[in-house]
Amino acid sequence: MKRIITLCVAAALLLQGALVLSACGSEEKKEETGTVAVSQSADTTAGTQPGSTAATGATGSTKAPATTAATTVPTTKKTTQATTKAQSSASNQASRSAQTQSSAAKPAETKPAATKPVATKPAVTEAPKPQGSFSAADTDFVCNGQRVSLNENMSSVLSKLGNAVNVSSAPSCHGEGEDKTYEYNGFTIYTYPSGGNDLVLEINVQSSAVPTSKGVKTGSSLNDVTAVYGNGYATDGNYVIYSSGVKTLQFFMSGNTVSEIDYYYNV
Repeated sequence: MKRIITLCVAAALLLQGALVLSACGSEEKKEETGTVAVSQSADTTAGTQPGSTAATGATGSTKAPATTAATTVPTTKKTTQATTKAQSSASNQASRSAQTQSSAAKPAETKPAATKPVATKPAVTEAPKPQGSFSAADTDFVCNGQRVSLNENMSSVLSKLGNAVNVSSAPSCHGEGEDKTYEYNGFTIYTYPSGGNDLVLEINVQSSAVPTSKGVKTGSSLNDVTAVYGNGYATDGNYVIYSSGVKTLQFFMSGNTVSEIDYYYNV
């Protein structure tokens, strides 16, 4: 009887060791797969041998259930990776959406229309007129193609111009004899006595029909005068005077207009 009990205890110890080893292997498998259901049950039945009774209890048989409840280990690592990927994808979508809105918000850049330079023609300017000049020859009086000089003998002038329309005389202011006046159509010649001769002292022109040798006449402007004779003149009252020694050409101005022309000899 004692032998039978000893054998039963040894068998129970062996069975318990086997269960422990089985449980360890089950735990290692759970760590590799993440979720393992382990269920172990062991029915321990006392071994019977012919002519023997149960080793444990009054009935002679023993049933020992050993059950390990199923446990579930969540795959935290995989879930974390999936969550991270989802968050990254949502972040990328939000970034792209923000870029699209920013691009839409910016006003479109417009380049200025290319313009061709307009060709400009240089302003047409009149060539400057040659500056007029005055000389001694300009003091000569010209009528009908005949030239009369100041201080010329009146007998020579009469041969050129013919007899005057009217002749008058008065005691001379310049010496012994008479000062005489010869009136022609459009102009008058004044003489003074010298050595028994009548010499041309002055020629006064009142008509535009008798211009100067350079074309200036009564009615011309001061600009017309200076364009022909230049700006080298002097003024005396209303007179614009061009001089060549004792001989002068004078323009009497009424405002800006020539009203008389005088050729004068300074005795």
